[in-house]
Amino acid sequence: MLAGDLWVPAWLVMVLVSGYFMTLALHAPGVARNTYAELRRRGYEVCPGCGYALRGLEPDAERCPECGREREPLPPPPIVKEPKKPDPLRGELPPGGFDQWS
Repeated sequence: MLAGDLWVPAWLVMVLVSGYFMTLALHAPGVARNTYAELRRRGYEVCPGCGYALRGLEPDAERCPECGREREPLPPPPIVKEPKKPDPLRGELPPGGFDQWS
């Protein structure tokens, strides 16, 4: 059952739609920068300025062929430590207690 037509002023629709697209436009560069930084942190050689993949270039190439930014060395790989396993002989319990071992 329809209650009737809903009238919305055209200026309100324009303000809401343009606000949405402005939010996307202002947010996109930050997302791209974070994505490039995360790729570099994981060991992918991409240009931090434009995101161009640098993996096929000569090792002595000093600049990005896309934007001309100087090539930066990759950051060192992250150190991943495995969690210490509890030793029941020393009285150390796992996070769930002894129930998870049964």
